[in-house]
Amino acid sequence: MAFESKETSLINLLKNLELARSNEVYLHYKKKDFNEDEKKHIIKNFLFNLVNQKQPSIFLNEYLKLSILKKIFPDLYRLTKTIHDPIFHPEKDNMGLNTVWGHTFISLDIAKKISILYNLNKNETMALLLGTLIHDIGKPEVTEWEFKRGRLVVSSILHDSKGVEIGKKFLKGLNINDSEEFPLKTIILNLIKYHHRVFELHRNRKYIKLNVMGKLKKDMLGYEKLLIFLDFADRQSRNEEPLKFNKLDSVSEWIIKKREEYMVLLAKPKPLIMGRDILALGMMPGRDIGKIIDKFYERQLKGEFSTKEEALIILKNDLKL
Repeated sequence: MAFESKETSLINLLKNLELARSNEVYLHYKKKDFNEDEKKHIIKNFLFNLVNQKQPSIFLNEYLKLSILKKIFPDLYRLTKTIHDPIFHPEKDNMGLNTVWGHTFISLDIAKKISILYNLNKNETMALLLGTLIHDIGKPEVTEWEFKRGRLVVSSILHDSKGVEIGKKFLKGLNINDSEEFPLKTIILNLIKYHHRVFELHRNRKYIKLNVMGKLKKDMLGYEKLLIFLDFADRQSRNEEPLKFNKLDSVSEWIIKKREEYMVLLAKPKPLIMGRDILALGMMPGRDIGKIIDKFYERQLKGEFSTKEEALIILKNDLKL
């Protein structure tokens, strides 16, 4: 294969990754210095393949072989050299090693399948896939050996907060920003920051109150479903056959149910008559006040009144005031 100095040779190669199969090609690109135009084309191709490939892991591993990952996406390249604890992360990369990279590209393929199963739009798909791709991008900075439970384990404490810091730089290199239409950058960074939140809520579900769903919704700018999808992909990657699924698991279903319960609660109108309203009319404190409040809320839901003023008139009449 003859190599041209023109950037079109590289672009054609990236458009048809089947070409990138010979040692000659790999050695050529290992020595190659990419100019700015080539870098821009590669980034454009990278984002295109991320969204459009059925299994993004295929082109990402070609990027690794072609040294593109090392030269243009160094923060991703560092994931290939960072190990995972094999007990907690049995999944392996294409070299048979328990690396963060292996976990990442398996999670990414799962996230892509989810985007299709749940018919995500273009913006949601990009957010989920980029968020999944870099959810562990902070691990190379914080991974270390730690002795606990009677053995040495691989620990990556605070990799989520470190990942937000590195993620900002990574997204800037891709020219990923928020827009009036969709807060893409913010959602991706929040996916990194909160990617353990769903599992932690489920683990403490006996003590969780419904209002925590309000905070989850606020933190994810109303796109908390993407966090649920990322959490599933993150955990599903550890299975022996990670792509053999047609629905989410019990952890995801639990959080979805809580989310739906919160939305129902949110949709209910606030009571127009409160205890203080009844006390202000001269009624003495007691159990009857609670009964009156419940009764008036039922009447409110039936549409007997719709304003505070209307409710007070009826209340005064009922209390003979």
